This record gives sequence, C-alpha cells and structure tokens, in this order.
Amino acid sequence: MAPRPQCIIYGDQLSNESMVPSKLKRHLYSSHPSCANKDKQYFKRCLEQNKKQKKFMKSAVTVSEKALEASYHVAKLIARQKKPHTVGETLIKTACMNIVRLMLGPNEVKEVNKVSLSADTVKRRIHDMSSDILGTLIKKL
Repeated sequence: MAPRPQCIIYGDQLSNESMVPSKLKRHLYSSHPSCANKDKQYFKRCLEQNKKQKKFMKSAVTVSEKALEASYHVAKLIARQKKPHTVGETLIKTACMNIVRLMLGPNEVKEVNKVSLSADTVKRRIHDMSSDILGTLIKKL
C-alpha cells in the first residue's frame, strides 16, 4: 500500500487530489490560518518533528512485537514440556530476568519484564497456536 499524503501540522490524511498546489494552499489557509504566514523553516521543523515521532513510535511498537513473539515462544516450550502454565511467570520469567540482570545489566531487565507470561496468557497463546494449526490443517485437506 502506497503512503498517503499527510498534513505535517496536525497529521491529517489528505487525498491524492489535494496535492495540487492550489488545493494545498486552500488547506493551509482554511485549516491552519495561524500557520499561513510562517516561513519555510517552520514547516521543515514540523516535518523533522513528525519524522522523529514516527521513528520513536516504530521503535516502541517493535519492542512490543518482540515481547509478543517471545511470549509465544515460551508458551510453545511450556506446552511441549507439558508443564503447568504457571511455570512461565514463576520460574522462566524470574530466571530470565536474573540472567539478564547479571549478564547485561539492570536496564535490559525492563525489556524482559515486558514479556507477558502469566498463566492466563500462556493458556491463551497455546489455544491461539492450536487454533492456527487446526485452521492450516483444514485448509490443506
């Protein structure tokens, strides 16, 4: 999917047709009259600020995705070993946090702590994986 034009002042999504200079000017004067007389540097700063925000948000989302993936991997290990679901939070997560604290430092422990391994979460992850396997099997048959 191609990126859509976006207003750098408030982040509004614009249509492709609005990229005509006269329509951009009309958008500026009608939606942002206080910014209409600003110089070019102001808009460049707005653009840079938007880029920094997107970069920060993307890094935050990436950490969350990694924590989610790690949670699924641990749930898979627990299921394969046929261990109680509580072992994720009581043993595995505690052991991982201690190892990371000793080997990498206290700041990295915060990242490991983001991985959700409660008994309910592990149960839900195992159910999700089994449903996915079942769905894939049905499609292949």
